[in-house]
Order: sequence, then C-alpha cells, then structure tokens
Amino acid sequence: QLLMLDFAVEEGLLKKDDRSYIFAHDQIQHAAYSLIPENEQGRLHKHIGNLILKHIPDNRVNDVLFIVVDQLNRGVSFIEEDERMELAMLNLKAGEKAMSLATFLISASYLKAGISMLCENQWEKHYDLCLQLYSLYAEAEYCNGRFQDVGLATGFVLNKAKSFEDKHRVFATLIKSLAAQNKTQEAMHIGFTVVTKLGVERNFSLPDKSVIMKDIMEIKMALAKTTEAELLNFPEM
Repeated sequence: QLLMLDFAVEEGLLKKDDRSYIFAHDQIQHAAYSLIPENEQGRLHKHIGNLILKHIPDNRVNDVLFIVVDQLNRGVSFIEEDERMELAMLNLKAGEKAMSLATFLISASYLKAGISMLCENQWEKHYDLCLQLYSLYAEAEYCNGRFQDVGLATGFVLNKAKSFEDKHRVFATLIKSLAAQNKTQEAMHIGFTVVTKLGVERNFSLPDKSVIMKDIMEIKMALAKTTEAELLNFPEM
C-alpha cells in the first residue's frame, strides 16, 4: 500500500508530509472521491471516523472531535442501533465545543444531528442526554436568531422534563427568545411564573401593554435630548 502511495507521489497526485500523505490539489481529491460508489461512501466515512477514534489517545480526542463527528455523521446510514447513542453523545460534545468557540451555526448542526439519533422512547432510556441535547440546541438556535426552532426545542423539553429544575435552562432561553422578538408581555409572564414557582413572592401584577409603551416612549424622548457625553457620565446601574 505504501508503494502505491509513493507511486502517487511520483505522479504528482499526492504530497508526502513527514509520515502523512495529502492530495496535491482539491480537484484531485474530488476526482478520487467520485470513484467511490455512492452507496459505499457513507460506509467509508464511518470506517474513517471509527479508525481515528480507535487509534487516537483519549487525551487527544477533543483535538480531532470535529473531524471524527463529521465522518461518523456522513456515515450515519450505516450506524447500527447500538451505536446511535454513542454518536448522539459525540454530537453533543461537538455542539458544546462549537458553542464555546461561538460558532453557533456549527453548534446547532451538531446538536440537531445528535437529536436525529434519538427515538421517541430515548427520553426514558437516556434522559440526561436528551435533556442536554435539546436544551443546548435551543440556546444555539437562539444565538442564530431562529426563534421558531427555539420554540419547538423548548416546548419539547417543557413537555418531557421530569422536574421543574430540569426546565430552568430552557425557560431562560425561551424568555430571552421572546424578548428578542419584542414579545415582552409573554416573556414577562413566563418570567413571573418561574420566579413564583421558585418561591419568590411578588406583590404586583403585570403592567398593561399601554403603560409599557408609554414608558418606552418617555425613555426614547429623554435619550433623544441626551448628548453622548451626558450618557457616558450616567452612574452605573
């Protein structure tokens, strides 16, 4: 096999970098990939992902996490039933890593892929994994501004969560999502409901929408008359 690779190097198809071989050009890589039958491509991706996992030390898995998960996701049609939860967990880890890097679109794609691994009864079998996937997916889509997806994901958690404590995270995401859509009344209603369940007493009711709009207009008028210098000199809240 190595002789064949060295021959490819001599022909200018590959380049040798220390002990690694890379394609000399993207078009050569695309041409080589097109030679693989379409119904076998997924199997190959799964094999590559599993090979990396098998040979990489545990303390270096995070370094190649995106590569591994991308390969396994592309081979998902060949994933066995008993491998689905492991792949869902890997997608969760990749989603968490992408979130920490503020790459929210990528994070959402990993988390959505992880969710697609789940079956209806997985909430009973793998409750914590399901809870984490849906909760973090809602946060990622909030950051992406996809509020409809936020509503769907948070609704799923609110329906499936076993305790009020397990709903805290999605309540926070849902409130922020509603506020970002200028649905202030709904956001405040949910917020007051949550703090009441947390045991915080409140001796006031939600203000009427007209009162809120009046206050907003007064604030806008006050800010319009305020110079930048005056604004910067306001005391911290």
